[in-house]
Amino acid sequence: MSKIEKRLLILWFALAFVVWNGVYDMRMHDTVRGYLLETAEASAGLGRGVEIRTYLHRGFVDALAFSTAWSLGVFLAGLATMQTYRRFHAADLKVRPTNAGRSLSSGADVGRSFSSGD
Repeated sequence: MSKIEKRLLILWFALAFVVWNGVYDMRMHDTVRGYLLETAEASAGLGRGVEIRTYLHRGFVDALAFSTAWSLGVFLAGLATMQTYRRFHAADLKVRPTNAGRSLSSGADVGRSFSSGD
């Protein structure tokens, strides 16, 4: 594995971790907000209330599953990107393009120097 591939792997792993953390945080935030809403409704006499342990456990499992699925998807997309890079980069190393057609000029002044003494 080349240096670039190692850096890409670290970058994709870090991105997957950030995604996992963000999705987990959002799902747990929604769970706690839902629990507080249920508790407020129960104290106002509009609902029957819920037990905190059961409600948060269900939210925890949900957050864990969703965050793992999303981060795994991001990481697998990164691995697919790296595989594509590896395949096309290896082909690029075998056949290097020449500089023909890359200059801005028409090619008429390729051998000329910039000095005025021509």
